[in-house]
Amino acid sequence: KFTLIDAGIDFNLPIPPLLASGRDIDVIIVCDAATGVKDAPELKKAAEWASQYGKPLPESIDYQQAGSHVCSIFESKDPYTPTIIYLPQIQNTTYDPDFNPEEHMDWDGFLHTFNFTYTKEQAQLIAGLMEHAVCEYADDITRAITRKAEQINTAK
Repeated sequence: KFTLIDAGIDFNLPIPPLLASGRDIDVIIVCDAATGVKDAPELKKAAEWASQYGKPLPESIDYQQAGSHVCSIFESKDPYTPTIIYLPQIQNTTYDPDFNPEEHMDWDGFLHTFNFTYTKEQAQLIAGLMEHAVCEYADDITRAITRKAEQINTAK
């Protein structure tokens, strides 16, 4: 079962409802489509929020790596701290060497925050970018989820 949530008030990632008391989330897959993911500023804001409110997130998130790699995984030794699998909306030359989302985020670009109309091709292009990233890193993602499950089982 997957629950999808849109946030975007203090920062553009839906971390607060996921870390609400009683949710006991083990893995959070973040598909960051915010404008400007270099150095993962929205992930950093989410981590600052979590710290401020005493919510668990991995201690050692490398924001520079997160904002420049197609997939980054951040884990904790604490079984009750969720694993973060971070997928930013960045250029992935194995998907399409000519498509760089950043080039389409200005006022005239189809990925601008206030553009609500996409052609079928544009929608397929941007959805395909994230789908390709998940497929390309499926083994790493599966191993991270398996490690978390094993960590939880060991802690019980």
